[in-house]
Amino acid sequence: MLLEYYKYLLRQGPAAFSRGVPYARCAEYPAVVRALDLRPEDRLLDIGTRFSPIAQILALRYGCRVWAADPEPGFAAAQLKMADRVPATRRLVAEGRLNFLEKDAADLPFDDGFFNKISVISVLEHIPDESHAVGELARVLDQAGRLVISVPYDPWRDEPRYYRSQVYIKGDMPKKQFYMRYYNDKNLHDRIVRYCKHELVKTEYIGEPGFNAHNLIFGNQKIPWVLRRIFFQPFAPLLASVFIKNLEPEQFRKKKKMYTADTAILVFGAGVDCV
Repeated sequence: MLLEYYKYLLRQGPAAFSRGVPYARCAEYPAVVRALDLRPEDRLLDIGTRFSPIAQILALRYGCRVWAADPEPGFAAAQLKMADRVPATRRLVAEGRLNFLEKDAADLPFDDGFFNKISVISVLEHIPDESHAVGELARVLDQAGRLVISVPYDPWRDEPRYYRSQVYIKGDMPKKQFYMRYYNDKNLHDRIVRYCKHELVKTEYIGEPGFNAHNLIFGNQKIPWVLRRIFFQPFAPLLASVFIKNLEPEQFRKKKKMYTADTAILVFGAGVDCV
C-alpha cells in the first residue's frame, strides 16, 4: 500500500510528495491495513487521522465506505482540500463514501454497531482518558467487527520524560494538554484490553532490534531538515523494510533502550494473521 500512498502524495503536489511517508509508519501502516482485511462492503472508521491521507487512500484502494475523525480544528477542511485535488476522492466525497468529522474518539455521533472495521493508528497515547475512548469505539463497532489499535510499546515505562518536556501543540491547547505515554504489557491490558467488549485475538509487535534509524537519521535534529527531506526521506520505505522487524516481547526486554518505531498492534474481533 505504500506505493498507493506515494502516488496519492504526488497528486497533492511537490511539497506533500517530498514529505513522503514517515519512517515508522512505513512498517506500521501496512501492518494495520493487513490486520483490517478491508473489503468493498466494509464501513471503516479511522480515528485520529489528522492531516494524513491514509483514510482517503484506503477508500480508493479497497472501495469501502470510510469515515475519518479527528478533533483537530481545521481537520475536515484540510482533508476536503486534499480530496478535491484528486477526481476519484472528490467523487467519493460527493457520493458520501468518504467522510470527515471533527469529533473526539470518546464522543462519536453514531449508532451502536454502525461500523464493522475501526483503525486507531498511534492515537490512544495522546488521549487523556483513552480507556473511555476504547469503550466508545467498542460501542460503535459491530459484534462481528474488527478493531485494530497501534500504540508505542515499551516493556519498562509508560510515561517517558522526553514527551513531557517537548513543546507540542494540540489545536490551540498548551503542551500540558497533549498527552503521550508508552504502553507495556500491564497497561495494555489495564487501559485498553479490559475496556473493549470484543475479544483480543492477536497482538503483534514491530520495532528496531538493532540500528535506530529513526533517531539517528529521520529524527536527528543535528541534520538540517532540508537534508533529511532530500537525501533520506526518499529511502524511508527501504530502510524501514531493513531495520523494522516483527519482534517478540522478550526481544524488547533485551534492548538497552526503546526506539520510536517500537509498536504494539492489537487486533480485536474476528481473527486475522497480520504478520
